[in-house]
Order: sequence, then structure tokens, then C-alpha cells
Amino acid sequence: MSECSKKTNIRNDGIDCLKCLCAFFVICIHKPFPSQFNQYIFPFIRVAVPIFFMITGFFYCRTEDKKKEIRQIKKICIILFYANLLYLVWEVVKILILKKSLIIYFNEILKLKSIMKMLIFNESPFSGHLWYLFAILYVLLIVLFLEKNINKNKLYVLIPCLLIGDLLFGKYSNLIWGVAFPLFLVRNFLFVGIPYFYLGDYISEKIKNINLKKLRWPCSLLIIIFYITTLLEKNILIMYNMNTSREHYASTTFLAITIFLFFISFENEFKKYKFMYVFSKIGLEYSMLIYVIHVIIIQCYDKFIPLLNKRVKGINNIYEIFAPFLIFITTLILANIFMNLKKNKLYKFGFKL
Repeated sequence: MSECSKKTNIRNDGIDCLKCLCAFFVICIHKPFPSQFNQYIFPFIRVAVPIFFMITGFFYCRTEDKKKEIRQIKKICIILFYANLLYLVWEVVKILILKKSLIIYFNEILKLKSIMKMLIFNESPFSGHLWYLFAILYVLLIVLFLEKNINKNKLYVLIPCLLIGDLLFGKYSNLIWGVAFPLFLVRNFLFVGIPYFYLGDYISEKIKNINLKKLRWPCSLLIIIFYITTLLEKNILIMYNMNTSREHYASTTFLAITIFLFFISFENEFKKYKFMYVFSKIGLEYSMLIYVIHVIIIQCYDKFIPLLNKRVKGINNIYEIFAPFLIFITTLILANIFMNLKKNKLYKFGFKL
């Protein structure tokens, strides 16, 4: 176990701001902008979840130094439990309102296939986006075991191997195997969680003696370059009818790395600018809660807006344009209310988000 660098031990406002941005990107993934605009930004915003894993890996040495590995795992377990319980209750409420059969629903989620997909591939039967919580839990458990038995430098070999595996069975599966594999086979702890976690951990090891500000302009240029190459990959695959649903390209990894380095280069400069510091505070305090509850907000708006459109013509078109911003703001407000209630001890869930 190596000692943390001073840069990793100090709270980085740039990373907190990045967490806020990634939380917004996740909302954009699940409630996209209009297609004519979304086709250009979708490959870019797909870095969100990989970056979340990188952030956890980046600060993991601090977790180790403070001997808080088990505490972190317990925290994720609690969040995972309550998030899945929330969406179970939410689905039951929807079924009751629509007067559908609860028996059919429970039969579906209790099928052996559903349970195995959850346990092996992190696919939550209650809401698809909760795979991330299962995956990060698995990653932390695996890392805790591996690092007690294997030198960390040897574990970094997993990064290219698993990322290549993601491409072979994900975005390029049609090209290589002639078949598009199900999304859950690669969108899980193995092909996303572990390699990106160790990428973040590797970066934290290598920046000890680097002036981070010198990374800013090279990373700015590289972000543009890798964004363009990502679009090129997408268009070439579409041109040859080889595209798959997995929006993770070879360039996505390099794009995620350069975005991550760009934001950590700011360290604590955002404290000078109140406007930017607000975003870092959102990322620090609310990003996890935004990630968990935003799907419920999307579903509520998707039901409410068409009803409102019958009374106010054209509101649906406006909503489609601004939906990600509206959902982000609404989710943030609810997250803020929840956290304030929790601080006032009106709600005690036993964990800190």
C-alpha cells in the first residue's frame, strides 16, 4: 500500500465540479436532448459513469490511509439497499395506479434469470441505472481482496485488458464477432468498474510531482481531438452498419482521462469564483443523490408534460428542448430538501450521501 500524495489528500474542487457535471450528463443520457443535437453530444456525455469510477479510484489511497475501506463498503451497501427499495416501492405504486397485476411484476423480478443478471452482471431488476451502485460495491470488495494478495503495480495490467474486452464484446462486437451482445454483459463491474477505478488510482500515483496547471491546455486540446475521434468511430460504424447500442468507443477512454485531468488541474481554484464554487458544492454534496433519484423525476415529467400540453399547446416541444436542465434543477431541489430534513433529524437513514 503506497502513501497518498498531498494532492490526493486535499479536497479538490475541480473534481467536485466534475461530479456535478457528470451527474448532469447522466440525466442527459436518460432524458436526451432532441435527436438532431443529441447525436453530436451523446458520445461525449457517455464519459460520466467511467469518470465516477475514476474519481473513486483516485481517492482510494486516502481511504486506505485512513483505514476506511470497510466503512466505505458499508456506506455503499446502505445506499444500494435504499435505492433499490425506493424503486421497488415506486414500481409498486405505478402498478397500483395503473391497476395492473403485482403478481406478474413480482414473478418477473423474482425469476432466476433476473436474479442471476443482478448478482453476476449488476443489472438491477428495479431500475436499470442502479447497476452502477452494484458495480461500485463489487469493485470495492474485489479491490479490498486483490490488494491484500497482489502488488498494486501488477493490478494495473487489468486496465488495458478489461478495456479491450469491453470493446471486443461491446461497441465492436458486430465487427469482430458478427453479433451484438446484450448490454449487461459489458456494462458492469468487470469491464467498466475495475479498469476505470484503477485508471483513477493510477493517476493518483503518478501526479505526485506534477504541476497540475501545466496539464490544462494540453488536456483542452486533447479533449477536442478525442471528441472528434469518438464521432469518427461512431459514424464509421454506422456507415458500415456495424454500430451497437453500447455507446463506449476506443476514444471514450482517452476522452474520459483527458476530461478528468483537465478538471483536477484546477485543484482549489474554484474557491475564488462563487459561481463555479456552487457547482463544486453540488458535486460534493448531491451528486450521488441526484444519480439515484433522477429517473423518478424523469418519469413524473414524462407523464405530466403531455397532460399539460393538452391545455398549453406547444409546451411539450419546449420541454423536449430544456428537459435535462429542468430535471437536473428539480432533482437538485429535492436532494437539497432531503439533505436538510436529514440534517434536522426528521429522517434518519443511517448514511451520508
